[in-house]
Amino acid sequence: MRFAFFAGGPGWERLYFVVVGSEWRFAIWAISSPGVAGIRVPEGKSGKWRAGAGVRFGNRDARVAERINVVGQRLQSVLFSGALCLLLCGPICLFAAERVGISLPSWFTAEDATYLSGGVEKTDLFDRQGLREILGGGFREAVETEVGNYIPCKATALLANAALQRNAIALSNALCQWPCYPTSFGAEYLYIPEQGAVTAWPRSTDPLEDGGLLNFGDQLRAFAADSKGVSVCAYVVDMSATARTNPACPLVSESYTTSQVIDVLEGRAGDAVTVLGAESDSLDDYYGRFFRSDHHWRASEAIRAYNEIAAWADKDELPTATVPVDGPNYSGAYARNSLCIVEDAPSQLAYDFDSVRLEKSGATESGNEHKLYENATEQNKHWRFYDLFYDSFTRSEGMGGGSVLLVCDSFGYALLRPLSAGYEEVLCSSALHASSKTDASLAKLVEDCGADTVVFVGHAGNYSSFIKRNPSFFAASQ
Repeated sequence: MRFAFFAGGPGWERLYFVVVGSEWRFAIWAISSPGVAGIRVPEGKSGKWRAGAGVRFGNRDARVAERINVVGQRLQSVLFSGALCLLLCGPICLFAAERVGISLPSWFTAEDATYLSGGVEKTDLFDRQGLREILGGGFREAVETEVGNYIPCKATALLANAALQRNAIALSNALCQWPCYPTSFGAEYLYIPEQGAVTAWPRSTDPLEDGGLLNFGDQLRAFAADSKGVSVCAYVVDMSATARTNPACPLVSESYTTSQVIDVLEGRAGDAVTVLGAESDSLDDYYGRFFRSDHHWRASEAIRAYNEIAAWADKDELPTATVPVDGPNYSGAYARNSLCIVEDAPSQLAYDFDSVRLEKSGATESGNEHKLYENATEQNKHWRFYDLFYDSFTRSEGMGGGSVLLVCDSFGYALLRPLSAGYEEVLCSSALHASSKTDASLAKLVEDCGADTVVFVGHAGNYSSFIKRNPSFFAASQ
């Protein structure tokens, strides 16, 4: 019985295993001399090998090997052609199916990639048809983007590619044993294997050299001095980028931590402004307060922050008990943007906010309702829990006394209901949000709503960029 097997080898045409009867030989066939090889033949049972040269196998063995070679090449060509056709025809088929209304599983289309970094991107080919766009490459980029929106199984491909890179990084980290490492090559996020969490790179600068932060503190002090009878408080959220417990903090040249930001604001804003905030003691403590997949805080940390504000404002504190949210697990912004899927089990306060009335664009709902979340799809709930559950209401009627103006980023939306339990009226401005710009002035907002208290809630980065985005916010009322 004779049997031949071949495989490719670097620098050689083929690699053959030839079995003749009970004897077997291993041969590497040179490119220039088919059928002739420098071979290594086993010597007895010792496992040693000796080299031979110019040894010719029988014609029959060579023919068998050559046939296997031909079959293998044809199979390789078929597989390659099939993969190429799928790659080229897949976007066309998906585009056609969408136009004729054929329903396909979301995992097969780019739908599941909508929420992921590098997923579906909007583009308009008709706006890129000018000669300048064509010559400048704008039209080509728009076509590439549009084709990319119809890649089959795009979400799976994105996540698998990122996971492959992350596993390679983790393998190399076996020697260094760093507590965290990038979620993929060149990523802006870090994976913490001990916690199964994704975090941002820490900010690296001295808060005393942050002109935007210093300017905010100065402007806040001036407003407080000019607004007698209005209490002012600024709460600094311990987001991962400024958290002292971020495991990458020792790797940056200069630290920019929450406690340092609080100290700077206290020094610049003066005694008329109260600056609040709390740091975590450890990673376990931090991820008990904040999501592992996102930068936002959990309901338990939001109510702890409210109670700190309530103690300052001489309001009653609220119970801190929480209950699970009826919905899927949450994969937040860090997980989506890093293509490192981490899940959290969301919770909500167990307190009864039924007497609270929340308003936005003329629509109202009670404090116990979360209509935006309840009416969302399961996929939307999974990826965007925080933004849906804590809707960006602009006003609420509460159960307490007095009026408060809340100037916040997205962290503040989780405080709307607790603040409504302590105040009769809550007005909310999202001017502190990183993407927000407004021409309104704080003095005019306070005058219009008659607020006796102003509370700022946000993370350090948004305090730092606030004046640049809203240069007239602290201007005196005309």
